[in-house]
Amino acid sequence: MTDLTKLLAKIQRPETSHVDMLRRQSCGTLQWFLEKDIETHPIHNRNHLEFFMCGEDGFRAIEKDLRAATSTIDLVLWGFDPGMELVRVKAGASNNGGLGSAQWPRGTTYGDLLTKKAREGVKVRMLLWYDNVPLNALSGNVPDFPLL
Repeated sequence: MTDLTKLLAKIQRPETSHVDMLRRQSCGTLQWFLEKDIETHPIHNRNHLEFFMCGEDGFRAIEKDLRAATSTIDLVLWGFDPGMELVRVKAGASNNGGLGSAQWPRGTTYGDLLTKKAREGVKVRMLLWYDNVPLNALSGNVPDFPLL
């Protein structure tokens, strides 16, 4: 038995997936909680998962959750622009074919909202994916991150 096999046997929980004998199909899932030790890695109840197909709906939900946070905000992001509005304030009707105006009324920015929550005593933590300097500089994912 290799060291890796021994390690996996210690930490992984086996999972059984039953086969439907009529359809000859099975549905397995990835292990969401890999660790066996529930003392150090407890399973939390009442988790909620939603899928959004529309960015506008997704960002609106993120802003709503951030505003409702009372203890911690933990963000894991590919890119972060503190000047981006999560929810754009809708302008009135325009005469350019319903496309809206070139300048919309400004909403609360991502950075301002996180700063406000931190001033309210909410612990704000962010894990930001960082690859190489040229790629991040060209993509504009981290506009305030200085080039090294």
